[in-house]
Amino acid sequence: MPGTPVARGQHVVPSGIAVEEFSDGPEACDRLTKECPDAVQTLLYEKKLQTIYVKFMEDLVKKGHDGKTWNIPALVEIVQRFQRQFVGIQVALCCLTSHCGSYRWYWIEYIDTTVQPAYKPTQFDLSGYQRVLHNSHAIPGNGSVAVHEMLDWSPKKFVSTVPQPVLELVQAKGATALYQKLIQTIYDSKTTRTWTGSWKTTEVLAIVKQFESEFQAFGLDIVVCKCTDPRDDWEYLKWLEIMDQTTILNYVPLYSVDDAKRKDVSERFSSTRGGNTRHAVEQLVVNGQPQLSENCPAAVVQMMHLKGLTTQDYEKLDTAIAASQSLRNFFDIWRLQDQGLIQFTPLEDFRSCFAKHGVRTILCESVGSNEGRNYWLEYIDMATTPNYSTPYNVNYGETSVTKKGDDEQQTSYKTVIHGHHKVPEGVVVEELGGVQKLTDPCSPEVLALLEEKDLLDVYQDCMKSIASAKSTRSWIRNWKSEEILAVLQEYEKPFAAMDVQVALCKLKPDKGMSYRWFEFIDTTKAKTYVPQYDVSSYDETLELLQTTLHFPKGIAVELLMDRKTVMQTVPAGVKTMMEAKDCMDLYNALVDVLCQSVVGDDNNDASEAHMKELTNVLGPKFETKGVSVYLSGKTEASLEGGAKSFFWVEFVDRVAQPNYVAQRGIDMKKLPTKGFSKEEALLASGFVALTLAEELLPLMFVF
Repeated sequence: MPGTPVARGQHVVPSGIAVEEFSDGPEACDRLTKECPDAVQTLLYEKKLQTIYVKFMEDLVKKGHDGKTWNIPALVEIVQRFQRQFVGIQVALCCLTSHCGSYRWYWIEYIDTTVQPAYKPTQFDLSGYQRVLHNSHAIPGNGSVAVHEMLDWSPKKFVSTVPQPVLELVQAKGATALYQKLIQTIYDSKTTRTWTGSWKTTEVLAIVKQFESEFQAFGLDIVVCKCTDPRDDWEYLKWLEIMDQTTILNYVPLYSVDDAKRKDVSERFSSTRGGNTRHAVEQLVVNGQPQLSENCPAAVVQMMHLKGLTTQDYEKLDTAIAASQSLRNFFDIWRLQDQGLIQFTPLEDFRSCFAKHGVRTILCESVGSNEGRNYWLEYIDMATTPNYSTPYNVNYGETSVTKKGDDEQQTSYKTVIHGHHKVPEGVVVEELGGVQKLTDPCSPEVLALLEEKDLLDVYQDCMKSIASAKSTRSWIRNWKSEEILAVLQEYEKPFAAMDVQVALCKLKPDKGMSYRWFEFIDTTKAKTYVPQYDVSSYDETLELLQTTLHFPKGIAVELLMDRKTVMQTVPAGVKTMMEAKDCMDLYNALVDVLCQSVVGDDNNDASEAHMKELTNVLGPKFETKGVSVYLSGKTEASLEGGAKSFFWVEFVDRVAQPNYVAQRGIDMKKLPTKGFSKEEALLASGFVALTLAEELLPLMFVF
């Protein structure tokens, strides 16, 4: 049994565990009090705990929800209080935070301790959290996170009285002196408090950033946080969170005043979801800015010690970056070497050294919260996770790329339908005008094909039947596509017998009238061509304010509405395609990136250039799975005045639709379908060879 998928398929609860999932919103309250999954009901009946369960749900809804979202500290308190009453059942409250940090999935695991006494809930379990800051916040209870409150009315106390959990954490890391220096610097600064003595978190953050790299060398992360005081809506709680980077699991500082920091932490955790992984991360670039640390990150040091690697082994990374002469070159060299296109000895020395000790190194890429991209290295212990994969891998889905053969045939296209469409060799087009034009002689291109295939008589009979049938036109003399298709079906076999496919196509541009036309396809020449505007292939529709868009079979569409809808639901067609193509991890990553920077709480606001940048990172990775992704947009006039913009994603199954092109919008870069030549490889990766020293080039281009 595969288990129960939760959180949009991002995690799977092992089989045998009863699961109840609920969403991050008010609609979940009604569902929790009225519905109960069958597996949970069965377990409660066996344990005679139905009454306790009802009370448990009532408390969750009444005390754990504030009318808009779930209150995690309250949920933790309720679960811990009821745990004693669930005799024979371990209750685990779990939460997974999205990459963008603005959406959370919740579920409860009910574990029969007599059947699975050794089962331990995953890193998403909040049941062991402790409440802090007057019960307004919850942090992991394993000592990996400590809180240092900053009281507005007593700033001196911030440096004179350091909480015991904070002391224990920094002492265990050998960073006591550094932490004392940090808080003294914050206190002594003239910019960190207002004239009334209130802490200014933005100024505190500026000082914390100055110490960031030093703390990271000890394996610590310092986060400045702020939230409304639940005791008084006019006041704020402000604090520092000290996080142990080597032991923390899936904890995201949601109240961080540094939005980029919160998203960065969430992004790092997103790469390890779904299993326990011995895994270390080293940031290289954040939001387009280099973040190379002078010291090896503590988590990497810990893994190196466990695997018998030395400082000299790690320094091979610095040697490879220096030999590349820039970080950009280093990333491109890594990408091309992974694809088998080049050899680069310094990088190979670093990666092979770690591989011999059982550590796999992966270069990952994502889009930053602002302009620019994020790059980081992941160090994976292959003994614990031999099949680890992440959609952020710069070469996800690529093992090698073949060179294009000299005899490859290039497909040429001809523009038709007044520049709105193009068809390859072997396809001819006859536009559908009025009844009289339908019975007039056909175009020279169509006539040549019909005569070659000895189908002119069949064609003329077919056109006469369409023109004479009363059902093919409405009372205002407009053509009716469905009725025309019915006539075409009667002539399908004679055309097919001579290797000709006939398709009725329709396109409605943003301005002007609709176009209808027939495409006559010589299947011996255009073997893989599929007419994307074929009316008989309509499958999905997208309703906008003034337009209904039609998409053929093989296209799955997702409208980017508000962030909550996008994060919470997966359209049926999209889910089917992603599962069939083994793309759910890529899909989840794409949705996270879109919601991080494009999809808002109420509407969408993004430039086409920005949306291109957001999706260019993952687009080529979808291509390796046989799926093209188009990010499209359209603006329409609103009935209330003004205009409204719509954005949607089109997922294209390249087996079903090999030549489909998005009707509107912002198409993404795609990998060549048959591999790279040497020159194409450089262009596709954005490699700038001129930035390298000339003596480096002979090392790079050895095939």
